[in-house]
Amino acid sequence: MPIRNIYLEDIPLDEARSHWDKLLSTHGLSSPLGGEEIDIKLCLGRVTAKPVWAKLSSPHYHSAAMDGYAVKSTTTVSATETSPITLQTPTNAEYVDTGNPMPSWSDAVIPIEQVHKTSTISETNITIYKSAAPWQHVRPMGEDMVTTELVLPAFHCLRPADLGAIAASGHSTVNVITQPTVAIIPTGDELVEIGTLPKPGQIIEYNSLILSSQIKTWKALPKCYPIVQDNKKYIKKTLLNAALNNDLIILNAGSSKGSKDFAADIISEIGEVVVHGIAVRPGHPVILGAIEHPDKKKPVPIIGVPGYPVSTVLTTELLIKPLLLKWQGIEHQKPIEIKASLPRKIMSPIGDDDFVRVAVGKVGDKTIAIPLARGAGVISSLVRADGLLCIPRFTEGYSHQSSVNINLYTHPSKINKT
Repeated sequence: MPIRNIYLEDIPLDEARSHWDKLLSTHGLSSPLGGEEIDIKLCLGRVTAKPVWAKLSSPHYHSAAMDGYAVKSTTTVSATETSPITLQTPTNAEYVDTGNPMPSWSDAVIPIEQVHKTSTISETNITIYKSAAPWQHVRPMGEDMVTTELVLPAFHCLRPADLGAIAASGHSTVNVITQPTVAIIPTGDELVEIGTLPKPGQIIEYNSLILSSQIKTWKALPKCYPIVQDNKKYIKKTLLNAALNNDLIILNAGSSKGSKDFAADIISEIGEVVVHGIAVRPGHPVILGAIEHPDKKKPVPIIGVPGYPVSTVLTTELLIKPLLLKWQGIEHQKPIEIKASLPRKIMSPIGDDDFVRVAVGKVGDKTIAIPLARGAGVISSLVRADGLLCIPRFTEGYSHQSSVNINLYTHPSKINKT
């Protein structure tokens, strides 16, 4: 595979996406993944890989829609309140419960509460005071759906009611798009597992927890690998193993060019680096590429993300989320956007798209966006954030009381209550 390195040039986000999309498209990795047939009970939220056609009509027989007596409507034509008629059971009227098959000779149901029942030793009769219209209180066969009818199209995200319709049409399994598997590989000599009391110089490795949680919300399947030391041999071996068993690899940390940042070199050795450095803040030392494995027909996309948690979260939102949704045939919904006013001047590096976490609230009838701590390692800023302000590159910032667009993390109704 030819190798093209774009190394830490901080290219614009749109250009980086273009290189990434071209790489994926070249290797046939831009389309939804293949389908798998799974039990209908496991299909909620999954996306259909093929259209679903009805195998059965629903209902598949003429069904009583109420408790009462099945009758032939023509035998009731003369019934009125002043001139009721009497029908003999079961010859001219047969009792049915809701859902029972209708007798073949009947075409209407008279509700039980509209019938006066009389019995003798030899027979039971009912008296009715109103005529019955044809198909009154009857669910005809195929009322809901008919055999061979299209129940759901392909690329439809399955909701609870959809599962009921599929089951009613005679299916117990559904062909849905395969969920992508995503390898998450944390690297760094300084990292320790969650639950460990860190010594000075050690850092609790919680980026994998964040990443796996994000991936789950995007309906993909994360696979967290153990912490890998800053050793080229170990990292390379782990990457090749991950490439064999996953659809996408996230390599966390080591994406810059410090003395222990090996990611770009290793990926270049076993694959291709198409981007190394994106002009976004936080998160610029990002790697986009692919790894070849001798036992796989197609290369496996890999993204190297910075070790700082805010950079990690932003990078995955911008680059990984759209890909995972595309692979599953799910439309990428844009975040809700609102207008807000800045209470103070905010500066920004002129060469980067600057993504600023903000708290949003109401002051009187005015919506205010307050910039939060901007450090790439300040995870608490994401906890407190209600939204994200993007300051475009070549913009030095915004002045006091500027009206800006905020992409919300929360629903506007929550903002209105603050």
